Amino acid sequence: MKGSDAIREVHDLTGPVARHYVKKYGDQAASTLEQAAQVFEENDDIHGRNKMLRLRDEVLMITPSPTAE
Repeated sequence: MKGSDAIREVHDLTGPVARHYVKKYGDQAASTLEQAAQVFEENDDIHGRNKMLRLRDEVLMITPSPTAE
C-alpha cells in the first residue's frame, strides 16, 4: 500500500471510528479522546496523540453543540 493510500484509508475510517466513540462514551467521547491524546504525548508517541486528536475533532464535528440552539 502506498503512503497516500494509507493516509486516505485512515481518513476514510475516521468518521466510523468517531461514531463508535460517541456511541460508547456519549457526551464524554471528546474528553476521553483528549485524555488518551495526553497519555500518548507523555509517552512520546506523537503519531498516537495526533490520531486521538483527529478523532476528537471528528467527534466534535458530528455531535451537536449545546450552544448551537
